[in-house]
Amino acid sequence: IESIEKISGIHRDTVYIGGGGARNTRLCQLIADIVKKKVVTCSSESTSLGNIASQILYFEPEKSLADIRDILRCSIEQHEYSGKTCESGLLGKYKKLIQK
Repeated sequence: IESIEKISGIHRDTVYIGGGGARNTRLCQLIADIVKKKVVTCSSESTSLGNIASQILYFEPEKSLADIRDILRCSIEQHEYSGKTCESGLLGKYKKLIQK
């Protein structure tokens, strides 16, 4: 995430996770701890939600993207994870691993 922010010049306070990884609470908490950002999980069925969004856009073209997002947001359960102090040395081990 640091690399993406550095390259893009865009910094966000929240990381959104969808798909199967969103079901793994330990993984989501670990990500929040490492990146020190709020992590919000969305549906594990992200592909289906994209399909639904496409159908809404087709059958109700007057709806804006914001309208469609609101509809979907009200239809799914979200969980939030806040970054905590990382376990001793965990961040260093992670950075060393991804640099290989």
